[in-house]
Amino acid sequence: PEGKASYFIAKIGGTEVNTPFWQWATPAGSKVAIGGIAIGNSGKLFVAGTSEDAPTAFGGQTLTTNGAFLARLQDNGGSFTWDWVRGATGGQGKAVAVAANGDAYLFGHYASNTTDFDPVQTLPEDDASATELVTLPAFGGARDLFVARIAAAGTKWRWVQTAHPAGGTETAGGVGAGTFWTGMVDFVGGKSSAEVATTIDAAWPK
Repeated sequence: PEGKASYFIAKIGGTEVNTPFWQWATPAGSKVAIGGIAIGNSGKLFVAGTSEDAPTAFGGQTLTTNGAFLARLQDNGGSFTWDWVRGATGGQGKAVAVAANGDAYLFGHYASNTTDFDPVQTLPEDDASATELVTLPAFGGARDLFVARIAAAGTKWRWVQTAHPAGGTETAGGVGAGTFWTGMVDFVGGKSSAEVATTIDAAWPK
């Protein structure tokens, strides 16, 4: 869009002895901002970001919400396909990490009580469980944090968790994430005050 940065994803091929060449390239939707990218198994690329003017097309997939989103692209060698894209209503997507089983974690921040994730499993480890809409609570800070885990198929969120800086009035922002072979996931971020304590507040499913 005019006056705003536009994002694309491209793959370059070649070897140390051959001239590099572009194998494919794609715009990352229209009116979106990319916050982070992570590479999973079997050529899967996960993209976290924020949509500003839905609906937004990712190849044959359509994002219908404005706010944080997570999308998966499949690298097929000389071509690519977008597997799925799923978004929240509100919030900003800033980082992504991938679990060993293909699930992914979306990290970001939000600043209102109208940030919704839907659908969220009522039982996080049971794919057959019912789902519900989850509205994240607002704590009065300029930006509160969230972490959401999405199923590998991209059809639903397994759980969502929130956190905010102590006092509830400072600004927090997650900027990076990673997973470990133990199944643990870490993320790093910053806040606007010297106080570093952060409170983990709420998690869904309960």
